[in-house]
Amino acid sequence: MLLAPVMTLEEVHQALTNQAEAHYKGHKHARKLKAIEAQKNRQRRSGEASSAGRDRDREKDRERDRDRERNKTTTIPETPPSLMEGASSPSAQPRGVVSPFLLGHVPQ
Repeated sequence: MLLAPVMTLEEVHQALTNQAEAHYKGHKHARKLKAIEAQKNRQRRSGEASSAGRDRDREKDRERDRDRERNKTTTIPETPPSLMEGASSPSAQPRGVVSPFLLGHVPQ
């Protein structure tokens, strides 16, 4: 039966330290760090772009709300019946008024 050589704690520590140093100085580690940095930069750029898009959308929403408020306060004056042609006929209703005949409410 073969026994594995016995290493002291100091030898194990030294071996692991040497391996770690070699890894951090190596090409694989550098490539991995570069990939991580590139991914962080992409996320940061996409976050900035999406926040700019959100700001633009908020501004559009505010503008749309202001337009709606302006339209609510603006009223279209109705044409006086005396200025309308055939004011006595039911088809000549003032603008914005729906004829009861169109709604199905026929007076009896």
